[in-house]
Amino acid sequence: NTIENKSEKKFYIVNTKNQIAEPHYISFKKYYSSDNIDVWIPKKTLIDTVFLDLCINEVENIILDRVLKIFGKAADIDKNGKITIIFTQTINDEKKALGFFNPADFFKNNKDKNSVLYNPSSNEADIIYAAIPSGNPSDNYYYKAIAATIGHELTHAVSFTAKTYSRIIEGNLEAGRMDVFLDEGLSHLSENLIGYGFSGGNIKFFNKFLKDTTAYSFCKNSAAGLSDSAGQRGAMTLFLSWCFWKKGGMDWDVDNKVNLIDKGGISFLKELINSEYTGWEAIGYAFGTPTDTLFLEMLDSIIQSCNNKESVSCKKDPLTNEAVEFLPCMGEIDYNGFKITISEPEPKIKEGDV
Repeated sequence: NTIENKSEKKFYIVNTKNQIAEPHYISFKKYYSSDNIDVWIPKKTLIDTVFLDLCINEVENIILDRVLKIFGKAADIDKNGKITIIFTQTINDEKKALGFFNPADFFKNNKDKNSVLYNPSSNEADIIYAAIPSGNPSDNYYYKAIAATIGHELTHAVSFTAKTYSRIIEGNLEAGRMDVFLDEGLSHLSENLIGYGFSGGNIKFFNKFLKDTTAYSFCKNSAAGLSDSAGQRGAMTLFLSWCFWKKGGMDWDVDNKVNLIDKGGISFLKELINSEYTGWEAIGYAFGTPTDTLFLEMLDSIIQSCNNKESVSCKKDPLTNEAVEFLPCMGEIDYNGFKITISEPEPKIKEGDV
């Protein structure tokens, strides 16, 4: 396919500030190519490539391998045997996200407004979009945060492939999409497990949940009526993490620390994204115990492990030295130079509520 070998190409880029608005249509140039990824950067923007290279390095040497091991493979839509990563300045400018995955890319571009398959901004490829990485550790777009985000978004692509796209391809056009709370919870858990739970900012989401547990449901709208919130993502990271380690978790290869060894947790996650269930019940189905039962077991185990109010040590990634499990009583944590205290809240009972 001659088009694929072009060093310049135009892509549709979703407007992250207003997703209903017309997408951007921008020229990119191919910056990097390997057996695993093709990287595109804006043709017109000047970029400090030092931090771009550092980001690509993390993705190539750690992240791709680990996401593949834990969750599996994303569909190869454009049949080039690799994932496309597009670094776009529009994400930085719009200040709404660090990156995204667009499932519309998995389907044919269709500009016919009267068609049920109307899909005008598909790039017809398996693509992860990311902000341009910076070298400032206190910046949202620090290269490690962007690397973590690429892992997060790649997990969405793999989950969507397993749960929905593969079923559509088999002829089940009614195949459901994963509920947002579960989809996001899994992608945040993925950041932890691949060794980027702090870099990606997960610990802040977790802290938000613990600071006001009554404001967030694990699987329904928050008290403020939001179907997706930082607090809920923090909550689901906790629950899914607990299930993962309870099921046996994983280990790291002593000779090659990038390599993960399944001890039961990885099989559980694969079962979860491959099952036909799209919501709360998917967790229990994959685990082999009803989700509600697991949830109560988690609460019980937190009471057991955190009741002495002293901090509990958590498992860390031997390569990145970041926490791979989050516990509600981790104590004081140094996060990018500032201290966060992760401790479970006193139970709050609202008047008239259970």
